[in-house]
Amino acid sequence: MAKEILYFLGYYLLIPIIFMVSVFLWRFVIQGNDLWLVLTDSLSILGLYYLFTSILFSFFVVKRFKEKQPT
Repeated sequence: MAKEILYFLGYYLLIPIIFMVSVFLWRFVIQGNDLWLVLTDSLSILGLYYLFTSILFSFFVVKRFKEKQPT
C-alpha cells in the first residue's frame, strides 16, 4: 500500500510541480514570454496530463484490486 501512495504523490504532486517550475523558469524568465501565455499553455498541458494519468492510475488500481479479491 505504501508503494501506491508514493506513486500517487509522485504522479499527482511532484511531477506537476517540477513541470510548472521548469516551464515558468524557461519560458517566462529565460525566454521572456508573456506570463499569461506561459500560464495558459502550461495549465492546459497539465490538464491533459492529469486526465491521462487519472485514467491510467484508475486502471492499475482496479487491476490491483481485482488481484487481491478472493475467488
